[in-house]
Amino acid sequence: MPDTNYVYAVIPARYACLYHKLLVLLADYGVDMLNDCSATCKGNNKNIITCWNMFEAGVAAYNLGLTSRAETIMKYVNAQINIIYRSRGRACPKGDFKLFANKQGTQVAFVTCNGETSSIRVEDIPEPAKMISSDGIINADITEEDLNE
Repeated sequence: MPDTNYVYAVIPARYACLYHKLLVLLADYGVDMLNDCSATCKGNNKNIITCWNMFEAGVAAYNLGLTSRAETIMKYVNAQINIIYRSRGRACPKGDFKLFANKQGTQVAFVTCNGETSSIRVEDIPEPAKMISSDGIINADITEEDLNE
């Protein structure tokens, strides 16, 4: 897959800011793990992984049309994330970030998060990113060469 720049993930637009909050926490979690391999079990780190798994469950419920169930899950995840940020003495991330908006890599969504609300602006990009969707991943084998890149 040397010609592929991104793997396309489907995140409902209504959950884009929650997704962004989780990405920031996961990046912090990765640094914590590098600094202390037992960080998985410490403090809020275990809650971050639980929140990520529940977020994925909420996305699945939403994509299955179980919107009431999805909303319940996402409200819980959001509340837990807000608790984690407060316990770290940090505000939830606000501002702009970008996500690819389609499987073809021809559009990018600029998401502006303002606490619990967001706005999304979608633009065409002049040179499409090379992407694959999860639909295209069938029996993908990882070789020793892939691990050494």
